[in-house]
Amino acid sequence: MEIKKLSALTTAAVFILMLIGAYVTQSGSGLACPDWPTCHGKIIPELRGPVLIEYTHRVFASLSGVLIFLTSYLVWKYHKHDKNLSKLAVATPLALVVQVFLGAFSVQSELNPLIVTAHLGIAITIFGLLLSTTLLLRRQI
Repeated sequence: MEIKKLSALTTAAVFILMLIGAYVTQSGSGLACPDWPTCHGKIIPELRGPVLIEYTHRVFASLSGVLIFLTSYLVWKYHKHDKNLSKLAVATPLALVVQVFLGAFSVQSELNPLIVTAHLGIAITIFGLLLSTTLLLRRQI
């Protein structure tokens, strides 16, 4: 897949992930999996009701994370001469690592509002970094 298309796909995936995350919050499903990284001590829990909603967020986050790392690696590999793109290629996976820890800590803190807000803030940051990457790549000849 062409890197421009991969970047756009990754950006779209993160946007969808944010929508799923908002649904998790609004549906009250945030603690349906009370442990992390497992859910009720299982890698794949019984998928119904709030557990299905929360688990969908976790699975989609994992898939999005793979896309983020792949996109960042390829941008860095093929565009490291471009100062802006190379900075984005480093910043995005670093922000993702912070995001993963905040997601885990959100569960462990039983959805402490400050942690949940930070989790949302980093999600928006990651989306912005990816959108910037995608737009800069589209300008490349």
